[in-house]
Amino acid sequence: VVFPAITRSDMTVMVATLGVSIAMPNLAQMLFGSDATSLPSSLTQHNIHLDSVRINAQGLVSIVAALVFTTALVLFNNGTRIGTRLRAAAENRELAAASGVNVSLSHVVAVVVGIIVATIACVSFSPLTVVTTTMGNQVLIVAFAAIAMAGIGRLWGALIVGFGIGVFEAMFVAYVNPTYSSVAIYAALILLLLVRPKGLFGGH
Repeated sequence: VVFPAITRSDMTVMVATLGVSIAMPNLAQMLFGSDATSLPSSLTQHNIHLDSVRINAQGLVSIVAALVFTTALVLFNNGTRIGTRLRAAAENRELAAASGVNVSLSHVVAVVVGIIVATIACVSFSPLTVVTTTMGNQVLIVAFAAIAMAGIGRLWGALIVGFGIGVFEAMFVAYVNPTYSSVAIYAALILLLLVRPKGLFGGH
């Protein structure tokens, strides 16, 4: 579904990936059922105390994993020939192909890297919540907001904004109303993009 759409417009790619993101959870629900389960980890039972701040050990593992793999992605994108070709193919497919870049292979590599990173994120995050076929929906809301607020292509910016959104959402849930936390995130996104259309860190 995705690869045939890649050669078409960006809107076609967006609609195709959106369709896949809707179809896959429903397929998983048909195969595995809708019952919630958990991914046990002994780290969830331990807390680390820093003065008056308490951090769950599994949460700390997730933060460290995010830092490590964001660093790895930045180095991969900016410091390797494959990363350079991926960025070239993403910026301008026709020009990259004319320069000798195998655009189709670049797209395959990008999808594979994305799957690997998403899998690592899921494994580190799942012990902190219940596991359902639709658990990715809320994560996608925050991820999209972080990417848009930081600026497209700004990996470190997305990580920093993601942490900021997490703190904002936790405070909103605690002191305002948990029902409208997603609405508050997107309201902040809209206001920011009105002021800085390219995001806080000036994306592409």
